[in-house]
Amino acid sequence: LIIGVLILSIMAVVKVGKQPEGFESLDPSVWTLWLPASDATYPWTGYLFGFPPMAMWYWCCDQVIVQRALTAESLLEAQQGSVLCGFLKAIPPFLFVFPGLCGRILFQNEVITETSTVYARLITLLLPKGLVGLIVAAMLAALMSSLAAVFNSSSSILTLDFYSHIRKNATQWELVLVGRIGTAVLMLCGLASIPLVSSESGGLWVYIQTLQALLGPCAFAVFAFGLFWKRASETGAVAAFATGLLILAFYLPVHTVCAGKTVCGGFLTTLADINYMHIGAISFGISSFVLIIGSLIVPRAKEVERRKKAVTQELENPLLGAEEVEMLEMSKQTDQPCEVAVEENGTTTPQNGHTSDVAVEEPSPEKHADSSATEDASTLDFQQTRRQ
Repeated sequence: LIIGVLILSIMAVVKVGKQPEGFESLDPSVWTLWLPASDATYPWTGYLFGFPPMAMWYWCCDQVIVQRALTAESLLEAQQGSVLCGFLKAIPPFLFVFPGLCGRILFQNEVITETSTVYARLITLLLPKGLVGLIVAAMLAALMSSLAAVFNSSSSILTLDFYSHIRKNATQWELVLVGRIGTAVLMLCGLASIPLVSSESGGLWVYIQTLQALLGPCAFAVFAFGLFWKRASETGAVAAFATGLLILAFYLPVHTVCAGKTVCGGFLTTLADINYMHIGAISFGISSFVLIIGSLIVPRAKEVERRKKAVTQELENPLLGAEEVEMLEMSKQTDQPCEVAVEENGTTTPQNGHTSDVAVEEPSPEKHADSSATEDASTLDFQQTRRQ
């Protein structure tokens, strides 16, 4: 894909160079990135205050990026992969924006109602047939790869972060089934949102960026304060997430219905037409403020004390084994939550992903024979109690 688009960029520049005026025919403003704050598309205030939280959320917190980083064999490989992605991210301005400027020159005598068709017209006009097929195949492969990553991440969040906590004894087959159903529902929601995207005055790009500006900054606020402010608490983090969702629930319908229209009235139309980067800055500021207030009202020390009491009560469970007791004690010392689920057969399983470094001694056949009757009786009593 990169090689094919690079060839297209070179051929487009050569084609423009044969024109009488070339790039001098373009308006000088197209070469300027630092535009006034009143600019409707790319204001400098949005770049400075709104875009950084959105970008840092995507590269540091987005499930698609994080899940790929976690597949690395070591921290060094994950860092190297991130650096490589940063270099690849610097290529699109030269491979996509620059050919767009060339198309603006080559098609300046034609009326183009959809600017998104310029790139496709350049491909069909300048590239040979075989290379056109190769680029189309590469674009479709990239699209399928991105969709697969999004669906996989979404199903992982649904099953591991929500369903497995609601139903702690769910089998692997049940989790897979829930993940598949969630993926199908997500696909249907995506299809249902197509009319909303088509009604967006700024096109697909603006619609996606608006969604990210509403979702990303609150998540990055939690991430940043959790790293750099020791007094940040879980209560403040949950309040910040809730605030971000409330902003999303209020602003997205207003933006979808009223953006670029006068039927909604002056205030709603003005609110809907706010640049998405400014929305990101506002969302980040409000979420950060709520997180700070929530953390001051319910300090982290109170949450740690409450968690220690919960762990102490859990340690009194007679069904816990030695390994589970050890991990609960470790959780009590490190201030990290540890959940222990009780399986159908009466055994216990830790749910926080910690593993014990202490080897558990395997019982000898004699010890196993002596304790089997007691274990069977306690398991039977426990199952009867659960049924009641």
